[in-house]
Amino acid sequence: MSRIESIPELYFASRWKYKAEGNVNIILTYVVQYNEIDSYALKLGTVLRLRKSAKNADTNDMVNKDAMNASLYVSTVIAPLLGEYVGESILLEVQPKFLREIANLIYSMRPAKRLHKDIDFTQRYAILISDHTIFDLGPNPSLSIELKPKWVFLPTSPHISPENSQKLRTCRFCMHQHYKLLNKSDERLSTVTEYCPLDLFSLVDERMNRSIKELLKFPGHTLKLFLRGEQLQVDKEGWQRELCKFFELDFSGDQEKTQDCNDVILDLLHMLLSTMFREEKNFLNRLKHLQSSLDELDIEGIYKYYVARRSNFSDPTIGEWKMVVDEYLRRIKDPRVSVGRDDDVSIRQRLYEFLISATLKDCSIMMTFKKSTEASGKIDSSSALFPQKTPKELLLSLQDFGKNVKDFEENSNRKRYLKDLYDKHSSYETSFNYKIFVIDLDPKLVSNIPHYHELDAKIVENYTKNCKTKKTCVE
Repeated sequence: MSRIESIPELYFASRWKYKAEGNVNIILTYVVQYNEIDSYALKLGTVLRLRKSAKNADTNDMVNKDAMNASLYVSTVIAPLLGEYVGESILLEVQPKFLREIANLIYSMRPAKRLHKDIDFTQRYAILISDHTIFDLGPNPSLSIELKPKWVFLPTSPHISPENSQKLRTCRFCMHQHYKLLNKSDERLSTVTEYCPLDLFSLVDERMNRSIKELLKFPGHTLKLFLRGEQLQVDKEGWQRELCKFFELDFSGDQEKTQDCNDVILDLLHMLLSTMFREEKNFLNRLKHLQSSLDELDIEGIYKYYVARRSNFSDPTIGEWKMVVDEYLRRIKDPRVSVGRDDDVSIRQRLYEFLISATLKDCSIMMTFKKSTEASGKIDSSSALFPQKTPKELLLSLQDFGKNVKDFEENSNRKRYLKDLYDKHSSYETSFNYKIFVIDLDPKLVSNIPHYHELDAKIVENYTKNCKTKKTCVE
């Protein structure tokens, strides 16, 4: 059961700062003045998620907007599946006066394209969660990387029609990129990248490294980076230099070789991610297995049953969600347990499992790092509201990176300079603490199924007709 609290010091609008927003929610981070730190530091490292208003009362948004239901869904449905990778949350009671003060305070900070939706002043609860873009208030900076994994498997459902058979060979992410580019539906997407989530989740080192390299070529497409809790503008030239302090590298004498220094930073980012993903192979495998095993019928199979029995389906209560998860875990644990194909109970189970898979396809993975050796007596920013678990640790070393220059440009002078640059930092060896959490885990609505089916058909049709060279993705 989610905690419901009223915390007086959190009701001062001036102590909240705009952080980000999407189509449905606005995210604020808690801030205080330095002279208040003794009284309020234990609330630092906390973000507040506020629901945005809908255009009309009957809107069919992509997520369920009720804060209590969303919080209970995460703790009751997703936490039993992902375990330690799901953080805690608190339901904070809120009043219209506080919400209006927040809306006025952050109006000028919000992107113009988002201003058509304001905060919903009728909501009774907001959601408090730990700020995963920072580690703590210690002197060393935190680096946080947000990755949206998307679909990490190829479907195998017998319900997939012959005209959509390309889905069996090309993953949804790779096909969706072409659709977004054609329709200009994602302003961040200027080209189709070679990144494929199936490579990252293959658990094969060579393929994982290739996928990370592609991710870092166009980080704004699928990654977000945060330094000290502030998002880096990775679409601006020279953003890599902002990470020098985090990696404790001094390029002050190499100003004329900006691009080469940037390459070193990108290499370190690559190493950081690849080392962590190797440590977290069990997590990657779990997320992949959950996505695929909860979506065994594909949207084509789900939609057929939805159309035939739509009057029998409604959004589950939390109690019904719990029974769905219990039944799924029982089936996965014991292969002898099967789900019938055509009775209402079995079809309802499969439909609700599909919606859980949709949540996991739309989630974000937050990976936060900091140097592990810090002065004692640091303030743990999450110790009051969200007790922090023991962080994990990994070792980063540049010793072998300078030996391999075959991927760099053929210019001999540049190769020589890069080798000197890596030699200069060859003793670089640092231990980092890291934590990893999964966020953006809202429930999906039964009424979204027709939209999912329509979008799936458009993506596959566009790729089949307009993409001359078809990509073969491999699990």
